Amino acid sequence: MFELGQLHRRAKQVALCIVLLATSGLGHANDFNHYIVGGRVVNDDAKYPFMASVLFDRLGSGAFTPGCGGTLISDRFVLTAAHCIYNNDFDRPRSADRIAIYVGETNLSSDDGRLLRVKQVLPHPDYDRTTSRNDIGLIELESPYSSASVAVIPTKNSSVPVLGEPGLVMGWGAISEGGGISTRLREVTLPVISNARCFPYYVNAFDSRLGFCAGGDLAGGRDSCQGDSGGPLLVLRNSEYVVAGIISYGQGCGRSGVPGVYTRVENYSEWIKSFTENTFEYSGQTDAPFVEETTVVKLDVNTSINTDIRVGQVAYYDVTGARQVNLTSHEGDADMFIIDDANFEEISSELVRCASQQTTPLDLCVIDENSGNAYAVVFGFSDADYTISTQLVVSNPNGVQPFGVGAQSSSGGLSLGSINKPMIWLLLGLCFIRLSKSFGYNKSILRSLN
Repeated sequence: MFELGQLHRRAKQVALCIVLLATSGLGHANDFNHYIVGGRVVNDDAKYPFMASVLFDRLGSGAFTPGCGGTLISDRFVLTAAHCIYNNDFDRPRSADRIAIYVGETNLSSDDGRLLRVKQVLPHPDYDRTTSRNDIGLIELESPYSSASVAVIPTKNSSVPVLGEPGLVMGWGAISEGGGISTRLREVTLPVISNARCFPYYVNAFDSRLGFCAGGDLAGGRDSCQGDSGGPLLVLRNSEYVVAGIISYGQGCGRSGVPGVYTRVENYSEWIKSFTENTFEYSGQTDAPFVEETTVVKLDVNTSINTDIRVGQVAYYDVTGARQVNLTSHEGDADMFIIDDANFEEISSELVRCASQQTTPLDLCVIDENSGNAYAVVFGFSDADYTISTQLVVSNPNGVQPFGVGAQSSSGGLSLGSINKPMIWLLLGLCFIRLSKSFGYNKSILRSLN
């Protein structure tokens, strides 16, 4: 534990206190269990001078134990996750006097770091503890700390991070799900993945405008985990580290194919700057396209196409003029949605006419005869060989399955190559009924403080 004003005497007790916390049930009750999985130890204290450990006095005894991570972004402010500084029991921010910041040392059992007092905590005003949306917060220090370099934050629409980019994630703690803890700072590199690949694992929480995902290797074994909450996901820009994301939540730790969710910092840059001064910013390329082009295949009425699709991929068909569209999955499983606009850059749930996600081989949609343009979107729920066909005569008048705006969905094992950002919103709203039954998650295993 750490006691303010008595760092040298108490710092070496940190390792013991973390072990006691992990085994006493107190840590589990508050879910303060975020650690790096599959990473490497950081031995150089000067490598990431902006890295901070967020400490908590949970019992009001004046003794502080590590629980979250944070990033120095100015001489007075530490960037962290909102759930780290929010008291769910009382539905309000945690008291500033029950939080402290430890900097300047990668080894928490050392007495060479510096403990900093906290003036106030500022979770985002729209933080939703149920969904973990807007999971971002600031910790203001009581006095300026100017002896360390600070990390850079991205500006709004700075396109940070980009798909496939390696993100550097770091924190203190356990190195495997349910495993032992570490008092040494660890780092791991995780690729940023597509929103559509990530969403099905977190159907009740994920919002691609507010967060993104990283990791999810099929081999597993590399991830952030409980206790790393609030720490950064960094990307390199012009030889400087930019805080692209904040460790927010995830399902398990290092599980095969399962990514973790990170708060999208660039979305909150204006909110951050409304409090901070002397922050360094990266602007970069603004509004970079998620996908350069989308191919739409014209499918004439009373014709069919036999083809295949990989899990998580999307195919587009122009089915204008048809009254009924049929999708037959010969092997595997593909799903079909009908929309009325080919401007996929602005697609929204309001444009969805039909969502057919049957577990049986046949999916079909009936299109209103007074409709104008119509486009079929085929989604690979799993690797599938399928036939899509159109007809002018309606053979199943009950084929229409109206899409309810605001519905949520879930699936699993997605592995997308290219998919545009608005199409992600289509998938977010279209897969709930069947997919959530197959891949619903248990909130008890989420890496969060909720």
